[in-house]
Amino acid sequence: MKKVENYIKTMKILSYEQWMNTTSQYPSFLEERSYIGKAKNGFRMDKYTREFFSILEGMSQSEDVLNSKQEEIQQLFGKWFVETVPLCKVKEDKMKIFISGMYLATKEFVHRAKIFMVDISNEAIFQALRNVWAMLVYQFVTFNKIQLTNSIFAYSMLYPCTDNYLDNANISKEDKRNFNHAVYNRLKGVNTEGCIKEIQYVFHLIKLIEEEYPRNEFPHIYHAMISMQIAQQNSLFQQEGSLNLNEKELLELSIEKGGISVLMHGYLVRGNVDIEEAKFLYNFGVLLQICDDIQDIQEDEKNGHYTLVTKVASNGFLDDFTNNLFNYTRNTFHNILAITDEEYKWIYYVMEEKIYGLIIFAAFKSKMNYSEQYMKKIMRCFTYNVLYLKTFNVKINLNIRRLRRKIGKRKMEELIF
Repeated sequence: MKKVENYIKTMKILSYEQWMNTTSQYPSFLEERSYIGKAKNGFRMDKYTREFFSILEGMSQSEDVLNSKQEEIQQLFGKWFVETVPLCKVKEDKMKIFISGMYLATKEFVHRAKIFMVDISNEAIFQALRNVWAMLVYQFVTFNKIQLTNSIFAYSMLYPCTDNYLDNANISKEDKRNFNHAVYNRLKGVNTEGCIKEIQYVFHLIKLIEEEYPRNEFPHIYHAMISMQIAQQNSLFQQEGSLNLNEKELLELSIEKGGISVLMHGYLVRGNVDIEEAKFLYNFGVLLQICDDIQDIQEDEKNGHYTLVTKVASNGFLDDFTNNLFNYTRNTFHNILAITDEEYKWIYYVMEEKIYGLIIFAAFKSKMNYSEQYMKKIMRCFTYNVLYLKTFNVKINLNIRRLRRKIGKRKMEELIF
């Protein structure tokens, strides 16, 4: 246990130093996109959206055409991927393995999730899928295959089972502490009965991981999960409604919570990871955590949750802070690309490009916390025009309502989820 604690502590220190040593100057590597180019991107996305919903409508007509329609969805995703990621030179065989594997594993996960937790919301499924996809990408880079293992399923389902419970403002702090204590004991190997359904869910998920990675062979996995649980407990300080935590302490909480959560991806995909992979996974988790906190700033402020982002925002605009995040992301991917085989670098190029878009989108959702000049500058680098962003959800909802009218709500949800 002590060895793993020291290892994770080292990761935390390295990430903290990387963040502190990262410049807050505007990221010159962000490329501005022309108005016409953005319009074409929007037109292309609308085209694929229409085709996607048209395929879904066809899938509802007969069970006999279901398989052919699923093949059409895979082909559609492949066309979209190639068109939207032109910078990548991807071998066709790799592309087929990747696209087919991601589609089938996603479908299997959704099916299993709805059986495991019958009352799971569509929002929770999407929340869990982000973990699924990240772990599947790492699995593909490592083993050149994609398969939904029990550990990937279980770890991804832990988020809707734990985070949503702990983030629920209607649940008392005492109940949350009791919840964390029960999970902590189970991670240590203590077999107890869960008294509420959320704890029962978690216990079953841990058992699935134990079946794939026995404790006596992979003790470091459970030590790391205990460290993650401790980080989860520490993050409850952010809900205490106190401003006593300074920026350094809040940064350490963000690093700890985000870093360990993605480091676990490596452990649960391959059993162990080397030091350079661990650095990337840990730093990747940190940048995702901070990006999430930027996007959720209004909700966190409303609920009295104090994060690094809300603390920085209370003292002014987030312009320099977000520059730091862009540059931190750049450094993180630069380091992993330096040690990645040439045939798999395209995946990291795609991930890096999409993370920049994710950061810009998060900033757009929290634009009240940015200077007008800064928002204009980074939005010039986004894939789509601002107007398209504002109308995209409306278009999606119109397509969903149209499909629901034609085939019914239940059938529609079966097809989409």
